Amino acid sequence: GNFTKGFHSPADITTYGLLINGVNYVSDCPTRFGIYAFCDNLRLPSYSTAKTSFAGVAMMWLGQQHGSAVYSQLIRSHVPEYVDGGDWTNVTFNNTADMATGNYINLGNEVDEGSPSEKAFLTAEAYSEKIADAFKPFPHKAAPGTTWVYQTHATFILTQAMNSYLQQQQGDGADIFNAIRDAIYKPLNMSQGSLTMLRTDNSPTGKPFGGYGMFLLQDDIAKIGRFLNT
Repeated sequence: GNFTKGFHSPADITTYGLLINGVNYVSDCPTRFGIYAFCDNLRLPSYSTAKTSFAGVAMMWLGQQHGSAVYSQLIRSHVPEYVDGGDWTNVTFNNTADMATGNYINLGNEVDEGSPSEKAFLTAEAYSEKIADAFKPFPHKAAPGTTWVYQTHATFILTQAMNSYLQQQQGDGADIFNAIRDAIYKPLNMSQGSLTMLRTDNSPTGKPFGGYGMFLLQDDIAKIGRFLNT
């Protein structure tokens, strides 16, 4: 009770836990129909936590593999659809990871994220539609790197840019999610269900979403959290 009282709606929390000295102390898993019996195998959808556990990790991994200059790569050099909206002349991978591209509708808290434009992006399945929806509705309003606006589509754009960069280094068959799966998730012994991500075109060969679309167990969350902390 005391641990969750600071949350806006504690009754809506499926599970929570604390990782202490290598032990994952977890709650049970209440649902609308009672306690879920197999809590340790309940697959939890990762929305914005995917931005850290995948996209953020991918940026660090690319820097480790190819040097920190990768962070200064320009989005426009890797995602040709940038011409459809905003000003991407000087927007770097780093700016986009920070959600400070300078291209936004409204500075208000979660206004862009809750807008019809973002909903259209989130629900689009075809890559051509999804990437267009990530660029077109969001006009240029600030210099890149100066103004933070929460936008899931920014992480999607970054993911496509990182994917393009990796393919330049390794060939067209490279895939940024599969690279992180093999370099990070598998060595951490994360669960089978965490080794895939939702992709565009409703296809296993589509482009990884990046900003959302992972599915994690309690154990997976503890493992990626410990990895990031150590």
